[in-house]
Amino acid sequence: MYTISNLQQELKNKERSVNDLIRYIGTRNDHNPNYSLLLGAGCSVTSGIKSASTLIGKWEKEIYLQDNPEITEFNSEEAEQYFKSQMWFDSRNAYSSLFEKKYDLPRQRRMFIEKAVRDKLPSIGYAYLIKLVENNYLKTLFTTNFDDLLNEAFYQYSNERPILCAHDSSINSITITSKRPKIIKLHGDYLFDDIKSTLRETESLEENIKNKFIEFSKDYGLIVVGYGGNDRSIIDILTYLLKNEEYFKNGIYWCLREDSEINEDLRKLLWKDRVYYVKIDGYDEFMAEVHSNLNDDRLPIDSSYLSQRKNEVINQLVSNSYFKNTNCSFISKDFERLNKAKDKDIITNFFQYLDQKEDDSDLSLDGFRPKKNFNEELSDEDRNLLKNINQDLFTSNYELVNEQIDEKFEILPKKSDLYKSLLGIKGKCLRNLNKEQEAIVCYEELIEIDKENIDNYIILSNLKNDFQDKVGYIEKAIELEPYISRLYYEKSKLLFDHYNEVYNASELDFDLTKIDEIINKGIALSPIISNPGWILKVNIIEELNDDKDKAILEIEEIIKKLEIQDLFHASLIKLKVYLSNFKDQKNKDTYDLIEKSIPKQRRYEHKKELEMMLLKEYKLKNDKDSLKTRFKYLENTYELDNDYWEFKAVIQLEKFQSLDDAIFTLENIKNKNKGNYSLLFNYLLYKNNISGATMVNEKHLGNDKLNQSQILTAEGEYKLAIDLIRELKTESPYDTNLNVHESFLLLKLEKYQEAFNFTQKCLKPSNHTEPYFLVNYFLAKKHYRQKEKPEKIREKLLNGKNEKSIIEVAAYCLMGDYKEVKTKLNILLQTDYSYKYQVNDWPLFNDFIKSSQFKHKVA
Repeated sequence: MYTISNLQQELKNKERSVNDLIRYIGTRNDHNPNYSLLLGAGCSVTSGIKSASTLIGKWEKEIYLQDNPEITEFNSEEAEQYFKSQMWFDSRNAYSSLFEKKYDLPRQRRMFIEKAVRDKLPSIGYAYLIKLVENNYLKTLFTTNFDDLLNEAFYQYSNERPILCAHDSSINSITITSKRPKIIKLHGDYLFDDIKSTLRETESLEENIKNKFIEFSKDYGLIVVGYGGNDRSIIDILTYLLKNEEYFKNGIYWCLREDSEINEDLRKLLWKDRVYYVKIDGYDEFMAEVHSNLNDDRLPIDSSYLSQRKNEVINQLVSNSYFKNTNCSFISKDFERLNKAKDKDIITNFFQYLDQKEDDSDLSLDGFRPKKNFNEELSDEDRNLLKNINQDLFTSNYELVNEQIDEKFEILPKKSDLYKSLLGIKGKCLRNLNKEQEAIVCYEELIEIDKENIDNYIILSNLKNDFQDKVGYIEKAIELEPYISRLYYEKSKLLFDHYNEVYNASELDFDLTKIDEIINKGIALSPIISNPGWILKVNIIEELNDDKDKAILEIEEIIKKLEIQDLFHASLIKLKVYLSNFKDQKNKDTYDLIEKSIPKQRRYEHKKELEMMLLKEYKLKNDKDSLKTRFKYLENTYELDNDYWEFKAVIQLEKFQSLDDAIFTLENIKNKNKGNYSLLFNYLLYKNNISGATMVNEKHLGNDKLNQSQILTAEGEYKLAIDLIRELKTESPYDTNLNVHESFLLLKLEKYQEAFNFTQKCLKPSNHTEPYFLVNYFLAKKHYRQKEKPEKIREKLLNGKNEKSIIEVAAYCLMGDYKEVKTKLNILLQTDYSYKYQVNDWPLFNDFIKSSQFKHKVA
């Protein structure tokens, strides 16, 4: 067997040390790498993937005993002679010969490889390699391996995302100038049946891959690790290119272990100019030493807070049996540091979690905040508590977190920093559990402890139900911090929503002009493009201006100002889409605007924002085919969150008329938020699953009283339901939704005189224009006094504002025109099938439901 010791006698002048190679790698121009890296199967062994030599030994034994059934005991020398006598066996490439003999078909070979590489964690050597890539010492990584360890390493140890080419047809898209890391799989990927693993297949590379390899060889040197050169495809190209001095100007450096078996092809290659060998202890040890010298001895993994997965990764790395008794000082030292860093991060960074922004907008409230250094103060018991809480937070076990915190509160002084920090965690957990009243108590206590933390005022404003309380907390925050733009946005948004929700807007102590003044102040403090105040501003412009052309000019002026900041920013696209719809432009123009902007987004949250915007446009335009196509694309491309699945559930009901599918989608969201549960509650009631809806309300929605009222309504307990509505109205007497609900229940109870008087009273502030009150008013009048004249109904409800809406259908129902009701309802249900459930429940449609028209269409 020819080994490195033979080389040292034959080619001593060709040997270079690891330190030599580190010096060459570190010598760069403009921080651009001088070398590409070629990784072979030897790099995967410490990640738990069997080496080629191990598989060769296994297959030789199996095939030898299979071909010679009379032999009961394996003899390696006899087997060696047997294989040499076989025509199909090539001793220079035993792996490929045996692999093809063992598995006839490409699909069989792919399935074997898939099983061999599945669920393997990249070893510490890959973590070092990724850091070298991040610091631009390497950018192009060739590999003969079928496994996914290289790509997986980027996802485990880095925020960088490589360009991965595992197929000949995709290689042309990769350019030398690309700044992203490049992984090029020379023999394919186990996901494809055409992986190159047999003798004939490894004789040559695919044409496009070969050309790309040649292209990269011109400007870069090559470092080879873990690869024995046992297939001619790569050796032949290297031999050919070395004839031309234009290639491998920085040399080829072939890393070999003490026990590496060197075949004749590789030995011949090492005789050539610009080719050298480097003795290493192993792939991981080599990468550790290079990393330590070039990356200032930094840790190979940046352990960030609350990454339970990273802690699992660190645990697996440091417990890797291959390194149990390692002699590599670099790896030993880093294992020790990683263990310490992991424990330290769980403690110190735990408290940074409390200071995270409540939203990810650019309008951050976070400035320089005092550092929290708990390490010296915390007892071992406290450290263990925080570790347990860390783990439970990642499994979303919020109930258990709060139990641990409550137990700790029994002995913890209320003035301590730890108490305040744990109280903040408890508040967040309660919000995740939708226990809003308990969360309010937490945040009120936090404000007593720390009156200057603006975030707590905003959170309390969001948690409170009473409008005056909501505004009051924001105004207190403005008193403390009058120059924070977001606070003015929060206040103006509260006022604007309330203005549009109440039926007595004319009696409020503020109007749209006042709201406009507040939002203008917020924009003046922070006129950046990501300020959500811009969207609110254009909404106010639309409502303030009766002249549509004037409103369009004002919105166009805003867009023009913002375009100079970022032409493709998600917030600007949102404004342009708003304007496009306001101007009734073609659907395709709006779609194109969003679709062309998505690839321009650098941040994933902005991509998400635009993808959701595109889906909402499809929904608005009732474009069902585009919705189907985009759903399929998104689910094949992204890890999707609650917002997406909730939206899909809505579409499944409204556009594709499947309540069962919508409920299934909602029930299968892993960590549901309050919005998901609220929608699920409504859909379960549509399904008449009262017990399911009750369980959701009691367990996940804090036994909300409005929901209780809806459950009672579904059960036919209208008197109890109306009592609950009136109880809620003591806090919000002018809430339009509550008052419409009360009028609906009065009609259900057939209290027509009371319903007539009540709706008449509710209509006065809006000058008899609020459509739902009008419908219930006309219905009550019909039963209490006399049927309203059709002309009056037309004047009030069919005035051009209610086209293609449930109000239009209701108007024809009031006039007794059931043929038109059927026509209009048919159109409406094609747009939003959920109206079927409103029609079934609204007393207005009782007579229509009894008609043959209804039975044909809705029942």
